Amino acid sequence: MCDYISMDYNEIVNFICKNNTCVLSVAKNNLPYAVPMYYEAYNDCGNIHLKLRSKDTGKKMNYMYTNENVCILIMSRNLCKTVIINGIANMDNNCDDNTVNIDVCIKELTGRKFCF
Repeated sequence: MCDYISMDYNEIVNFICKNNTCVLSVAKNNLPYAVPMYYEAYNDCGNIHLKLRSKDTGKKMNYMYTNENVCILIMSRNLCKTVIINGIANMDNNCDDNTVNIDVCIKELTGRKFCF
């Protein structure tokens, strides 16, 4: 039997800052799409943000240009901890190398520690 305990805000923030990979989920016309990505976490006046980087073309970018709402899953390698983030993606195109900086403003986050 697997049970879990909710993580408090500080545990969630520490977990986010100690990791750098996530699964970014986007949706367009009720069609979901999820892709693994690297991220950097940073603190902006007490609010944590995630920064991702991507080419400015492709399915995920097409979806995000249509719908800026995103969901991000961050999990530990041993799957004992998970954090789910709902947020808004703000895209900043970099014309020099055809990439996009994606800043995710977090609107809601939850975390769990699983007990096996």
